[in-house]
Amino acid sequence: MTEVLHFEPGNYDFVHAPGGPFSAGVAPMNGYALRRVRFGRHIPIAEGFAFIEAYLGREGRPLTALAACELRSPAAMTMAEFQTFNGQYLQTLHAWGCRLGEINTLENTQDFTGRFESKKWEPQPNQFYLILIVILSETSGGLNG
Repeated sequence: MTEVLHFEPGNYDFVHAPGGPFSAGVAPMNGYALRRVRFGRHIPIAEGFAFIEAYLGREGRPLTALAACELRSPAAMTMAEFQTFNGQYLQTLHAWGCRLGEINTLENTQDFTGRFESKKWEPQPNQFYLILIVILSETSGGLNG
């Protein structure tokens, strides 16, 4: 059974779906808003995490304000490949505090397209496509969205 849980460190609520590796959705808490940040190109995971860390720092937001990630891979992975990737991916997210106890709070989508939308996208596995971060809402006198 799904339930909505509060993640105070990130200022958002998330839908916990037991058995799933990530949340089934996120919503900002009162006084906050979601900002969708789409990268101009697909960014490899390590580079993406560095970008996210710097971006959140410039916005004056904690690392836990990362609420969702959308990833791209050029092909589906075997279970072993996915477990290896996911372990490395989660290691960074957990080091940042992006979990509530043993529950992963982030919403995550990974699209195995087999190809990218344009030739400008480098076909390297496991790249960031976009993220959602939680910011202060404009109506609360905070950051502009």
